[in-house]
Amino acid sequence: MQVQRYSLLRTAGLLVSATVSFSSLCAAPTQPSADKDALPNFENSLTIGGQGNWAKGDKAAFQAESATAKNGFAGIEDFQFSKDLKNDFALKSDGHAFVGNNDYLAHLNLSKNELGSIDAGFKRFRTYYDNTGGFFLPTDNSWLPVFPRDLHVDRSKFWLEANINVPNAPVVTLRYTNELRNGRKDTTVWGASDFTGMSVPSNGNANQVSRYIAPGYLELGERHQTLEGLAKHTIGKTTIELSVTGDRVNNLDTRVGNRYPGQVKYPAILATPVTVIDPSIIWRFNNQAVAYDTLNNKANTIASTAKIETALSENAKIHAAVSYSLLNSDFTEERPIITQTPYGTPAVGVVPVATAQVQGLIGGARIKTYTATLGADFKVGHDLTIETGLKGEDRYCKAAETANAITATAPTATGTYTQTVTPNSADSRTKESGLTPELSLRYTGIKDISLYGTAEYRYVSGDERVTNLHANTATITSSNSAFNDVHENHGGYTVGANWVPCNFFTLRGETFYKDHQNNFQGYYWAPSSQFVLGYQLRGARITASVKPTPTLAFTTRYIYQTGKMQTATEALAEYQSMDAKSHNIGETIDWTPVKQFYMQANLNLVYDVTSTSYPRAGVTATSGGDDAVHNANNNYWNGSVLAGFVVDKVTNAELQYTYYKAANYEAALITSGLPYGAGQTDYTVTVGLKRKLTDKLLAVAKVGYLSSESVTTGGRANYTARIAYVSLQQAF
Repeated sequence: MQVQRYSLLRTAGLLVSATVSFSSLCAAPTQPSADKDALPNFENSLTIGGQGNWAKGDKAAFQAESATAKNGFAGIEDFQFSKDLKNDFALKSDGHAFVGNNDYLAHLNLSKNELGSIDAGFKRFRTYYDNTGGFFLPTDNSWLPVFPRDLHVDRSKFWLEANINVPNAPVVTLRYTNELRNGRKDTTVWGASDFTGMSVPSNGNANQVSRYIAPGYLELGERHQTLEGLAKHTIGKTTIELSVTGDRVNNLDTRVGNRYPGQVKYPAILATPVTVIDPSIIWRFNNQAVAYDTLNNKANTIASTAKIETALSENAKIHAAVSYSLLNSDFTEERPIITQTPYGTPAVGVVPVATAQVQGLIGGARIKTYTATLGADFKVGHDLTIETGLKGEDRYCKAAETANAITATAPTATGTYTQTVTPNSADSRTKESGLTPELSLRYTGIKDISLYGTAEYRYVSGDERVTNLHANTATITSSNSAFNDVHENHGGYTVGANWVPCNFFTLRGETFYKDHQNNFQGYYWAPSSQFVLGYQLRGARITASVKPTPTLAFTTRYIYQTGKMQTATEALAEYQSMDAKSHNIGETIDWTPVKQFYMQANLNLVYDVTSTSYPRAGVTATSGGDDAVHNANNNYWNGSVLAGFVVDKVTNAELQYTYYKAANYEAALITSGLPYGAGQTDYTVTVGLKRKLTDKLLAVAKVGYLSSESVTTGGRANYTARIAYVSLQQAF
């Protein structure tokens, strides 16, 4: 689908037209909204609660979409405590602890006027994933869960901050953070499988049609530590800020994949292609291969920054900054592949043959970056504000690595094989310099209207030399290296307006344009080679808020974006590789006819399409099938209704309904590719009560029903669930 081009001026004109069309609405004053909840809000309290979940169907999908454990959770939902101590000290603390969801928070802040504060805390939470992999709608209704689908990742963070804020002295801040990420999550890097239910030979071989649908997963073990020191002081009209940051990363991640799981060639199959395959021997049709890619990355960064800002007058100030950072990284990697290979003629058994694209990789990188900025801000008269800036950056990166490549001979009649080890090496060097001017304007000289605009243009020039992993005995040529001059151009521009003609109507709108292009010009080995990658994005955002009566309010949102991407090859043959267009329409209605009742309704409509390069980049119906490279539709709509009302003087009730629908799945694409489009329908219904048992005790109860139907996964991710939640909040 080709997208249309809209200029900034045309879009701005549409905004002005919309402004004029709404002017007649401003005729009546507004009134304060009704109080929706007369129940008390406690400053110091302890809330204990829990939720039980009873799910049927795919419990892994339920966990991933609801962000809760499949059986539920319980514990301290919230703890709030604050108290003024002696000698102007103040203490604040909050936290929660949910067993089952592995969700914890402990936070403490101690402060004293004209001295400073100490802030410390620890939080941890769990994210759930459903390792479904791809689904191909097999004709025999089979399913291939290679790995457990119920995955999760735990994220933790500890922080400690000390702030010294003494009058007439620099403000000093020291902060330490330690973040962890551990567990397993799904990945979109899938392995091939012949369990597709399609018995048509692939490429003339006696195999079933192969598709990349076998799931894989990531094993994560990551730590990120940061130590920051900041000092800020004002002398007269000048403010000086100095900061030093130390950053350390230690990651050990493994990607696990499986190709043709359960499909081992033993015994040997017929060499003659067939059109109908006996389902009992489907598993014999390919050699199963399990791949592991383990990468350990350790990086240390030290960065320092100095900033200064001076007010020349009430209407003018200047600011400048310089910074330096140095990153040193060491990394190791192992990438073994273990293939279940038959041996013997005819085949008499299967032996696991081990090879490795990368074995014993050791490498390192060093990156130095210098940055300087200079800017000035002005106020012209009472209505025009101008902010300017210029940023310059110089970056140098150098990296090298060594590794072994392992190959193996075919197994002998007895199942033995021979491995060959080939030492390899690779290196790279990159130099880049960038310059970025920035401009921001705001004008308020028109009654009830404020206009603003921003412009930024970044130009980068550099030189990169990359020698890919190659045998140490090989001659360096253009086949294993790339030497390029690099030029980048990145522009971003925004024009917008806010219009508030009266106290019950507001209109905000802006239009934007982004233009990015990367140009790589080869030299040395292939001086004539050139590659260009560019894209342009443009669009508009409009938000209107209308309150025609004191009890009724409307908020309307519209976002439009269109974009193009171009690529140019060595011969400068240009391809339009991606056209995208999206419309996002949203509406929120708030209605409070009486103090005892309120209702809010939300509706979002999204129309989003991405066109591919087919058939403009050499893909034809003959070579790839009519739908070999298909356009991507990402359309959906969702809505919700929330209603609350007063049952009696000490009881409130709340009803909520949500709905989501996506219908982009196209089963007709099965014969030529994978129907990845989302096809899903979700809805939830919940009913809740909140009751004041005593002046210091509140009780909350909620029950709900959830339903999810997934066409994309062939119904394998469908579920229904019933939930029940209760909590008690005690004030003290």
